[in-house]
Amino acid sequence: MRSPQNRIGSVAITAVLGITVTLTLAVLLLYTLVNAKIDALHGYKDRFAAYYLCETGISVAMSDFAQGKIGKNPGQWAERDFDYEVNGKKYKIHYNISRPSGAANYKVTSSVKSPYGLNKTYYLTASGPRAFPIFIKGFAGGK
Repeated sequence: MRSPQNRIGSVAITAVLGITVTLTLAVLLLYTLVNAKIDALHGYKDRFAAYYLCETGISVAMSDFAQGKIGKNPGQWAERDFDYEVNGKKYKIHYNISRPSGAANYKVTSSVKSPYGLNKTYYLTASGPRAFPIFIKGFAGGK
């Protein structure tokens, strides 16, 4: 039979090992949760940056349209790619202006690839009498 001191020693070792394993699992879980939160925030930053770049594309399209650089005939459409630089990074922005025959208003669509490289392309559409942006959509796979 074991002495009480040996029993206490083995219980202490078991307790230390149990606490160590529990703390290790807690740290791994915390690390996983923090990384998931950071990835989610990265996606939000990507969407905000894409919205800004698409807004810029719509502004340039409207400016080109107002200055007569692109056509104004019904049924005619115009599109253009241009480079835009922000904080030393260059982005390629694409816009498309169209007015279907018989439609009262023009439709401006601007698109940009994911600013943070998340394999998406974002599209922003503006239409209506005042051409306010309607929505922004991101499609996976660089559609």
